[in-house]
Amino acid sequence: NMGEGKTSVILPMLAAALGMPGTIACRILVLRSLVDANVRDIRYTLGGCLGRRVHSFSFDRSNDLDEAKLAQLQTNLDECIENGGV
Repeated sequence: NMGEGKTSVILPMLAAALGMPGTIACRILVLRSLVDANVRDIRYTLGGCLGRRVHSFSFDRSNDLDEAKLAQLQTNLDECIENGGV
């Protein structure tokens, strides 16, 4: 059902409800072709209206991870959980 508000209305509502500060981080997976539009909508809704921080992690199987990158990723995820980010 295209154009009925799944991405712009329902998804931010679910993310805000599930990503409660200090408990868990809410993760939204987006197809690469839809990233720009979805991130813009989610940042506007959650970041602008609700004051929640939206963290973007571009990740795929070709990422080369070492200990420093994993530690930075863990730090970002901990911050996201603490502050109720998405």
